[in-house]
Amino acid sequence: MNKADLKERKDRLHQNYLRCKANGKQKEWEERYNVRRKAQVEAAGVTEELKARAPMRWVGLMNTLKAQIKEIIQEDIFA
Repeated sequence: MNKADLKERKDRLHQNYLRCKANGKQKEWEERYNVRRKAQVEAAGVTEELKARAPMRWVGLMNTLKAQIKEIIQEDIFA
């Protein structure tokens, strides 16, 4: 995936989030996000120990998980 594709994807996700906010679905979106984030973090084994031992790896894993969760929620809400 190239830079332009990533930017387009990010813009689309942001626009969908704003649409949720405008439609009163922001709370639903945030609740789904928090539940899935907690489950994904536990499943991936991302811990405070990892954060202390390898902070850059922890950040990378968290960013990846956040992006995946946002994509899943967008598909659920706008499908």
